[in-house]
Amino acid sequence: MNESIKNKEYNETSAMVMCIGTINMKYDKPQDAFAKIIALIDSVKASYPKTKLIFITIPKLNVEGIKSSVEQVNVDVDEFNTLLQSLQDNDIDIINFGFQDNMLNKDGIHLKF
Repeated sequence: MNESIKNKEYNETSAMVMCIGTINMKYDKPQDAFAKIIALIDSVKASYPKTKLIFITIPKLNVEGIKSSVEQVNVDVDEFNTLLQSLQDNDIDIINFGFQDNMLNKDGIHLKF
């Protein structure tokens, strides 16, 4: 996504809404996933300086990836969401969505249709 943004492959818009970082929680430490969000923000702001960014907190997951347990993944999800919420300012909005189990597939990653 960063390359697409740097290459200005998207049309300029007044706002971008993103729910991003979910897959990272299976593998990354919350701080590492958050650093990737910061890099994305920097790319967007460099290419689209007038675009307001809106991030949605990520849901709890039902997968462990390379971590010791699903519970550890979800502790990391909570920490990531706290870091994400710290970005709230005039240029960035955070929506604390509060996903419900009936909204997501069994893996906790994908929305049900």
